[in-house]
Amino acid sequence: MRKLMILSAAIAVLLFLAMPASAQEFYDTFYIQLGPDGEIVQGGGTGYPDGTGAWYTYPSEWINQWFYNGPFDPLRWKKIWGTIVIDPTAADSTVDIVINWATPLWQSMGIAGPPLPELIPVGEEDLMIGRMEIPGFGPGSDPFDNPINFYEEIREFNPEWISIDVMGTDVVISGEIWHECVPEPATLSLLALGGLAVLARRRK
Repeated sequence: MRKLMILSAAIAVLLFLAMPASAQEFYDTFYIQLGPDGEIVQGGGTGYPDGTGAWYTYPSEWINQWFYNGPFDPLRWKKIWGTIVIDPTAADSTVDIVINWATPLWQSMGIAGPPLPELIPVGEEDLMIGRMEIPGFGPGSDPFDNPINFYEEIREFNPEWISIDVMGTDVVISGEIWHECVPEPATLSLLALGGLAVLARRRK
């Protein structure tokens, strides 16, 4: 009986250790005005560095604002959702917006902070930054039909940094973004419990 009680306690401890950590959710805001040549007129938000909401222009002509997303974790994944409002400032305004993230290759560089333009080796932007289109900005869509609500997932891992990427002319873009680090599937805990339960029955 005593052995069974000890084994039961061990099962409880191991099950607790096998359970996923709590999800971590972040909330950020952003805004930017682009001029007739796609240049930054003004902008801000809650992003890097230190909540100042700086925007960075890349060789690809994408303009990014980065948000901290929690530690890089290859065993978790990411949910991203939010709302974007587009205000044209001219009759021929254009706009495109994507979600992006720092890739595992960037993480392996061991550089603190997001993959800023001056830190990325020449010609390796697409290797350091992953990008995903937001529905509402593809062919046949009307990006000026406000507001645009979106939901995306990065299933392969939890990146340390995500960003909003914008490109366009004569337009004001503003929005809110939530991003949540999702724990490992609860099935891992169930599998651990099942295996320990079998061991307990064998020890009886």
